[in-house]
Amino acid sequence: MEKSGILFICAAGNSGANTDIIPVYPACFDMPNILSVAAVDNNGRLAEFSNYGSKIHAAAPGVNILTTAPEGSFSFAGGTSMAAPYVTGIAALVKSHAPDSTSTEIA
Repeated sequence: MEKSGILFICAAGNSGANTDIIPVYPACFDMPNILSVAAVDNNGRLAEFSNYGSKIHAAAPGVNILTTAPEGSFSFAGGTSMAAPYVTGIAALVKSHAPDSTSTEIA
């Protein structure tokens, strides 16, 4: 993974646990091209369910996120998997602005 040149943006997990004690993978791999994402609510507070710890690098909205659902409908969902796409979008914007930047520099 580390030598791939790819930036891996990983959901931190939804157990409300300290990942320093109970690591979650791939989010807790100690590699420069891993960016781990926690979830926050609409007030910027860590979501009740979101994992946290020193290996978590960023947080993004992850509570009551409007998303697509089967048969062309929509629903609300929550989780660090809802937060990670926000960070992915930011990373893509950074790459579009600085195309020569490496995955490690973006992280």
